[in-house]
Amino acid sequence: RDILQGDNYILAQDVPENASTVSREDNTRDHLSVSQAVFRLVKPGENEESVTYINRILSFVFAADESFEMLMRLPKQPFRMSCGNQLCIQVGHISVEP
Repeated sequence: RDILQGDNYILAQDVPENASTVSREDNTRDHLSVSQAVFRLVKPGENEESVTYINRILSFVFAADESFEMLMRLPKQPFRMSCGNQLCIQVGHISVEP
């Protein structure tokens, strides 16, 4: 499905379940050679760029306190997207199931 560039579907309630919002920013491959949506940043006090998985950032931003603590115990790998598209950044598609 086509998503218009100006539309915000990350949190949208009315997006069809089978529609994915694909990150147009940046991507990299994980340890299994699967493309992942990433955010590149330089952390305060550091000089080198770090790579963080967007689906992890979104999970932590919107997590309740109990969920946040559970997420912190998971491996620092990208979360699986239930839609099967690892470049998708729709919060409703993030799955912590293996």
